[in-house]
Amino acid sequence: MNKEAINKWVLLLLVFFISALFLSMISQFLMAIFLAGIFSALAYPLYRRFEKWFKGRRSLASIATLLLIVFVVVLPLGGLLGIVAAQAIKVGETVKPWVEEQLAEPDAITSALKSLPFYDRVEPHRNLILKKAGEMVGVIIGPIIAALFVTVWDIYGLAFKGVLPAVAASGSGGDSKNSSAEILPNDADSEKEPPPE
Repeated sequence: MNKEAINKWVLLLLVFFISALFLSMISQFLMAIFLAGIFSALAYPLYRRFEKWFKGRRSLASIATLLLIVFVVVLPLGGLLGIVAAQAIKVGETVKPWVEEQLAEPDAITSALKSLPFYDRVEPHRNLILKKAGEMVGVIIGPIIAALFVTVWDIYGLAFKGVLPAVAASGSGGDSKNSSAEILPNDADSEKEPPPE
C-alpha cells in the first residue's frame, strides 16, 4: 500500500470513529430531534398559509404558527391530560379501600371461588388464570386509551377543519388538490427572494 491509500483509510476510520462518538453523545436526544422534525413537517403547511396571509413576513408567520399550535393543540391537550390524570387519581382512591380489604383477607376471593360448582377443576390452574386475567386487562385498556386519543384527534380535525390545511394520505384516490405540493415547498418558491420587511 502506498502512503496515499493509508491516509485515505486513516481518514475514513477517523470519520467513522467521530461519527460514532457524536451519535453516542446525542443518543438521548435522537427521539426529541425526530419528533421535532415530524411536528415541524406537520406545521409547515400552516406556516406557508400564514406566510401568504402576512405577505412574505416569515418571522410574523412563525410567531402566528407557534401561537396557534400552542393555543389550539398544546393547551387543550394539556387540559385533557390533566382531566384524565384527575379521574385516574379519583378511581385509584375509590379502588384503594377494596384492594386493601382484599389484601387483608386473601381468602375472600378463594372462598368466593369455592362456592362455584367446578372449583375443584379451576383450583389447580389458579395462577395461570390470574396471569391471563392480568393480560386481558392490559389488552382491554390499550384500545380504550387509543380510542381516547383518536377521539381527541377527530375532535380537533372537526373543530378546525377550515383553519388547518388538509393533508392527503398517500393513495387517497389521487386527489391532486391535496397533494404533497401543499406540504413541501415548490422549487420555484425556494428560488424567490423574500420581500423586505
